[in-house]
Amino acid sequence: MLNLKNIRTIVYPAPDLKASTGAWSKILGDPVYKNKDFVTFLNEDGIDIRLNRLPWADCPITFWEVDDINASYDEMLQSGAIAMSETQDGKLEEITKQFNNDTDANVGIINKPGRKLAIFKLTDESLIGLLQDS
Repeated sequence: MLNLKNIRTIVYPAPDLKASTGAWSKILGDPVYKNKDFVTFLNEDGIDIRLNRLPWADCPITFWEVDDINASYDEMLQSGAIAMSETQDGKLEEITKQFNNDTDANVGIINKPGRKLAIFKLTDESLIGLLQDS
């Protein structure tokens, strides 16, 4: 059984990023801590809220903290979930090659400075994200 800990990040679609940032700032009391061209970063009680205008963010995605993202990745695949990856045009697509034979690492794990992420489509078509701080 997958050991999900805390909800750490929620990504919301924001096709009109400026309007979304204004709306969320009003209800949360202006917790914006960073803006980029395609995403606004907010924080409310330790939960990162990201407003994202890229095409892959077409529904909310909750990212759960896990202790071991490699083991959790494998467990997700074994449960029937499908690993997802962002394409060059900013959309999500299914990963058909599950493992990279050269490194024996999980292809769908995204390495960011200080954090690893993965997104999955569950059997009911909903999306879930996993993250591990490093």
